[in-house]
This record gives sequence, structure tokens and C-alpha cells, in this order.
Amino acid sequence: MIGFARPEFLWALPLILLPVIIHLLSRLRYPRFVFPATRFLLEGQRRQKIRVLLQEWLLLALRMALIAGIVLAFARPRAESARLWGSLTGQREHFVIMLDDTLSMQSRRAALEAETCWQQAKSAVNEFIKELVSRHGSARISLFRVSQLVSEQIRVDLAGEVLNSETFSRIAGMVDAFPASFASVPVHQALARAVEVVDLARETVTVLVFSDFRAIDWQPGSQWGEISERLRQARCPVRLIPCASPYASGNVAITKLEPSGGIRAVGVPLALRLSIENFSDRSLRNVPVEVFCEGQPLPPIVIPELPAGTSAHHDFYAIPPHSGDLRIEARLPADVLEADNRRYLVVPVQEVVRVLLVAAELGSEDAQFVELALSPGGGVNTGIICRRSVGEALSQEAIESFDLICFLGGGVSDPLLAERLREFLANGGGLLYFVGPQTDLVRFEEDFCRGERGIFPVRLRGVKELAPSVFLSTGNVEFVEHPGLRGLAALKGPLVEPIFVSRYLAFDPAEELERSGLQAENRRLAGQVFLRLKEGQPLGMTFTFGRGKAALVATTAAPSWNNWARVSPSFVVTLLELAGYLARHERPVTSAVAGSLAKFEFPSGKLPAEVRYRLPGSDVDERLTSRPGTEDRLETLPVPMPGFGTLEWRTDDGQTVLRYFAANVDCRESDLRLVSSRDVAGLFAGCDVAVIEPESITQVDVAVQAVDIVPPMMSLVLLVLAAEAGAIFLTIRQRSGTRKGR
Repeated sequence: MIGFARPEFLWALPLILLPVIIHLLSRLRYPRFVFPATRFLLEGQRRQKIRVLLQEWLLLALRMALIAGIVLAFARPRAESARLWGSLTGQREHFVIMLDDTLSMQSRRAALEAETCWQQAKSAVNEFIKELVSRHGSARISLFRVSQLVSEQIRVDLAGEVLNSETFSRIAGMVDAFPASFASVPVHQALARAVEVVDLARETVTVLVFSDFRAIDWQPGSQWGEISERLRQARCPVRLIPCASPYASGNVAITKLEPSGGIRAVGVPLALRLSIENFSDRSLRNVPVEVFCEGQPLPPIVIPELPAGTSAHHDFYAIPPHSGDLRIEARLPADVLEADNRRYLVVPVQEVVRVLLVAAELGSEDAQFVELALSPGGGVNTGIICRRSVGEALSQEAIESFDLICFLGGGVSDPLLAERLREFLANGGGLLYFVGPQTDLVRFEEDFCRGERGIFPVRLRGVKELAPSVFLSTGNVEFVEHPGLRGLAALKGPLVEPIFVSRYLAFDPAEELERSGLQAENRRLAGQVFLRLKEGQPLGMTFTFGRGKAALVATTAAPSWNNWARVSPSFVVTLLELAGYLARHERPVTSAVAGSLAKFEFPSGKLPAEVRYRLPGSDVDERLTSRPGTEDRLETLPVPMPGFGTLEWRTDDGQTVLRYFAANVDCRESDLRLVSSRDVAGLFAGCDVAVIEPESITQVDVAVQAVDIVPPMMSLVLLVLAAEAGAIFLTIRQRSGTRKGR
């Protein structure tokens, strides 16, 4: 089949009649007279008449062909039969199939249908391959799955495989066996890599994309420019096959399940937060959520209202029955995409949390109030065990055995102890410092600040006095929203109004940061305020130091500079929240993403020689061995599905350690909104692109690779010119020879 890039020039084709018109007009140019003496000339002319007529008609045909060639050259003809072109050049047609197997493809095509988009796509691919075998006899086929092209270990399912009746059954069976993927990866990256793998310049290629064309992946942007340019330059047709139904209802997903603060100890309620997002276009009411702790059901959760396009958060509690890894699972009712209806969480739980209280002197009133808040006794289980010490005896304590160290106005007398304290925090420990009358500003600067190397990047400015209000019941402090201390956000109204701070040590972290010369992008020391005066001066801030956390409170724990511990239970709530946030927590082994590699992290120097692991959804144990250059991390095979996995290894003393890890889906693909066919086609600007429904995949003419035949056309024109010149030359030469013979 022949097509034209500039078909408007075909209107000039009637110009090929010009040589005929000129020829006819030339025959009527002179009148005819009959002379008797020309009888002998006419007899000679009759003998040469046939040859002369043949020469004239040949010249006429050549001139018509010349005009036709020039007109067609301007119209830019293209041969649109890739099969014919391939037979002439010895090349097979090459069909590149990109199969989208990301998470959203597991959605059902409609609310009442059992078939998923993934099943529809695989069926359409096999129908297309079957049609190729019947119509083309043989062709080359490359098959790529999106998740395999963008994963850490790139894999290609088929690369230039010759497709014929013998290989069809094997390829179709392979496509049927493809498992659903839980990956959430950018489709444009996979398409770019597929285009790089295939040699578009030397082959006759047609690209077919089987996808659900969700808006999250197919948005306009610069990422499509390079892909479109390569396809356009190679004159590579693109066929888009949408496998999703526009009538499928919306989706609801559990986007987060995480601890929300508090003590992580056996028998102590563990605070958890659940986040649910409504990706549909209609509001939902009374959304039920099932929650399980160690496989046992917890009281069900009901979200009363979830408007369209919004998310809701719900806080709940689970009581850990044992130490070690606590497995939490949340479930939503089934909808069009079931893969994101479950969320998994593993929380390491300690037997108890050990706190060391360091006071400036024995019998410290600050220590009494803090210990009473953290570990009141009398049958109240907070999960915390406190031990008292004084600054002079701190060097005798094994501080590494504690989870949190609380300083109450004192300091560190030994420089070596100060270094041990920084190492304690860097390895994940916690520190809480209450200032007081015993706080030595110079000593504090030397022990805890030290610029960037210090635990607290602040400088205490001295004691500030505040006069009480005329209305004695009016307080002067307020709690600030803090991402790690969510329990403090509820401390308002009567719980805070009576609190009055009459004395505090002022500090200005902003000035200190500027003085230390820290850059804005490197302010891990900047800290976050959780308590402040109503006039804006910070009273309580948290900081990070290595893997540990520290907090500074610029007033006393005992009710000497304030009335906090006497008049408000918020003092107890604040200390328990701070202890839960600051105390050393054993980190989960990993929190993997389904469809990606799981990376197990271990404390430096403690990497086992061999590790056995079992991925979610698998009943086979895999083995990992440490390699040079991976001292603190091991990588597994890609996680096939969400759920709980296990990790097992032996310690140096021969004990077996069994740990759990959670794998969840990336909810980026939970948004099932579709892009229109027109918008998708617009991403491939300048390309030969068409959208084909899966039901019509057998009717599409895929052999449409256009081959520019202007170069051979121009060569033909030059040959015609040369032939015409040769014919004229021979005619003139023959006539000259005839005259000489006479």
C-alpha cells in the first residue's frame, strides 16, 4: 500500500498530459500540399514510419513519466507495507509489546465483574500474537513487563523472538503464566528503556502498549518528549490498547499504619494510627476496618464519614502480649482493587524501658516528681523502670544498658563521660534535660553544646523572671503540634490553662544556628518545639543526634520555677510521651515495598555470616550470605506480594534469632482515575499513534510501517531523463545517417 506525506501535490498529476497536447499541436502546425515529385520520398517515409512512430511514442512516454515523477516526488510517497519492504530487505517485522503489570492493573474492570485489567491485557496480547501468526507467517516479537524494566534487576521476557506456528504455543503459555505484580513504578521509564533496547533505526518496528492508562502515570510532561522524538524519527507506529473500563467504581485504600507514640513495652497500650483515603468520586459513610494483633481481632473500627478525595485518620491501641516483634494487620472490605485493602506493620516491643535519673544531689525534688510520673507503682504499669543517680557517680553507671537518661539540672563532670554520652545517643539512646537552679551555663555549654558536635545546638542566655498575671488562674504556656508527640496535641483548655512558668532559662536556637554557620539544608540540629510560652519563647524542644533523640526543657521538673507538676495532669502525660519518643527503640528489620527488593539492615559489625528468609506469600526459605562492601545490609529477591515475612540467623554464641518484617504496596497507584484516549495519544506528538480497543485487536492493521520511497523515485526520474536524452540522441544520429546515405 502506498501513502503520501504531502497528498495536496497530487492535484498536479494532470500535467502529464502536456507532452501529449504539445505532440498533437505540433502535428497541426503546417498545411499539407501534394506534389507529384514527392512520390519517391513518400515511399521511403513509409518504410521508416513504424520505427519513427515507436521513437516518438517512446519520447512521449518518457516525458510523461518525467512529469509524473516530479509531481510524485513533491507528494513524498511512502510504502506502507512493512511486509513487502521486509521481504525486499531480508528483515522481519518486529513488534514490541509493553505489558503494564503495575498494581493498578489488578483492579476489576467494573464493580460487578470478576475479570481484572491484568487478565484482559494478557488475553488481548495472546489474541494479537495469534493474529500475527495467521496473517504474517513469521515475525519478530519483543515482550517487556513494566515492573521488570524498572526494577533493580532489569529482566526482559522476550527479545527479538521469532514468532511462528511452532513458537506460538510456548509464548502464549508464558504470557498466561505471568503473575500479577504489586509494583508501583513510572510507566514512562519502562517505555524509555524498551525503546533503548530495540534497534529502531535498522528494523521495521511497531510498538504496542497494553495498559490501563491511569492518570497518575500518563500525565503530560517533559519525560515524554525524548520518547516521542525517538519514535518519530524512526517512523515507528504506536498502538495503545486500553484494558480498563471507564465504568469501574472508585477505590478506597489503607495508606498508612504506624505507631503514633507512647511506650513500647509488654502490657502497656501501644498507640497506633490508621490512615484511609477515598479515591472515588462519591462520599462514603460508616467504612468498617478490621484490625488484628498477632492474629487476634481487636475491636472493629468504623470511619463515620469519608468524603470523596479525602483521607481520614483513626488512633487506636493494641496491648502487646509479649516482647519482640508485634504483628499488626488492618483490613478493608473488598472493592475494585483489593491489593491496597490490607496494611501490615511490625513493631519491636521491649520487656521494659529503663530510665536513668541523674540529679545534682541526693534527695532531689525534681527526681522525685519525674520518677512518680514515669513509674508511679501501686499496680499502675507504665512499662518504665527508673533508677536514680547523681552527677558524681554517673561515671560508675553502665549507661549503655539504659534506654533513656534524664538530667535534672546537673551536668557531666568527666570529659570521657561526655564522650560516652554522645556515643550513647549516636547509637539510638535518648536524653531528656530539665534545667534548674543547679544548671551551670558554662558547664552546660561545654558538656552538651559544642557547636555542631553537641547534643543541644543552643546557648542558654540566663534566668528570666515572669510576673504572675492578675488573674491567677490564667496560664502562660501552650503546647505546639509536634510530629513525634501526637499525644500532646490534645492538651488544651483546662489541662493547660492553670500552668504558669515564673522562671526559665532563655535560649534562641535560631541565633545559635546562625552563629554556628549551619546551612539551611543541613539543620538536623534545628529541632522542633513542643512547648512554649504564649509570647512565643520556646520552653521545650527536641533534637536528633545520630540515631538517637534528645529533648531540652527550659524550666524545672519540680514545681519550683513553675506550678506544672502540682496543678495539671498534663505533666504526667508529657513525661510519658517524651519517654516514649526519646527512649531507645529497637528498629524493625525492614519495611519492604511489594514488587521491590527487601533490604535488611543490621547494626554495624553485626552482620550474620548467613541469613535465611522467607518472603510473604512464599513457603520456601531462601539464603543470603554476606559479601564484601555490604557490611550492614543484605538484599533479598523482589518481594512478590504484601504480607509478613521472616528473617532468621544465628548469633556468635549460637543462639537463633527469628525476626519478622512487613511488606506493603505503594498506594501511589490506588488512584484509578483514567486519562482520555485523546490525551494519551497527545503524549506521542508527531508519531503515528492510534488507540485500539482490546476487542478489536485482531482487526488492526499493524503492518503500516511507512518507508520513504522518495530517494528511489528521484533515482527513477534521473533514469528517465537519461533515457530521454539517449533516445533523442539516437533519433538525431539516425536521421543524420539517413541524410548522408542519400
